[in-house]
Amino acid sequence: MEIYQIPVTYEALNESLEVLTAVGYENWYYDIPVENERIENGYKTRTLPQENAFIHVVIQEKSDFDHVKKLSETLNVSPTHIQMNEFNQDHMWQEPFPDVQLDGGWVISFDTEQNVERDKIIILDSQGAFGTGLHETTQDCVNTILSDDFTKQTVLDLGCGSGILSVAALLKEAEYVEAVDIQPVEREVKRHAQLNHVENVKVLQRDAVNEKNLWDGEFDWVFINIGAEEAVTLLNNHPQLLQVKNFLISGVVEWNVEYIHSFFKDAGYSIDQQMQTNEWVTVTYRK
Repeated sequence: MEIYQIPVTYEALNESLEVLTAVGYENWYYDIPVENERIENGYKTRTLPQENAFIHVVIQEKSDFDHVKKLSETLNVSPTHIQMNEFNQDHMWQEPFPDVQLDGGWVISFDTEQNVERDKIIILDSQGAFGTGLHETTQDCVNTILSDDFTKQTVLDLGCGSGILSVAALLKEAEYVEAVDIQPVEREVKRHAQLNHVENVKVLQRDAVNEKNLWDGEFDWVFINIGAEEAVTLLNNHPQLLQVKNFLISGVVEWNVEYIHSFFKDAGYSIDQQMQTNEWVTVTYRK
């Protein structure tokens, strides 16, 4: 497989993609120039229109055809600005993510052929779209869950993504988990439950932040890994959840952590545990 990288101005990106498609180059993807801007609640991605975007044209079968010349003429880009990289496709797709080492001897493995009977392992499918376990917030949440006792506990996992937090709670003997996400993640969550031989998870697609009064307070735990302001908005829209005794909150940046602390203090909670990796803070609150 060959991938050709072509720089184009950001303003010309859409027109360039249309031209490529018209001449038969239909397998492509692109990168737009962005930077992360620090804001009060975390980060905001800002587009940089003055910089180049990059189109990546994928050629599945290697041949003697001069794609550099064709692409140069089609997009009016100098051939010297077009980069070609060759990939062994079979080797690419066989490369697994490395294991993620957690606290207490636990491991996140992306080897779906792994023997699930092995002690202290969470198996994830690396093809999943959300929550691979590689982000600091996810790892800290999983470490917090695995260090606690969820025997016969019920959990509401809001913003569940891949379902890794739900799976972790079930591996720690939770009785039932309700996993909720704005995206259609049921297949992914159920897949991960199956890989880890756990059950009793119900998956719902809901806009938990903006909808109101979707749940009562009949849970022992609530997990929210979506950011401080989003968590506060969600709980203001579902005040009955503040009857729940235990909260795991993450996705919070260090410069906004006092905001979430103040909210839970006013609601009658105290900080039970707090951990931080880089700028990301994870907190357990108890009432």
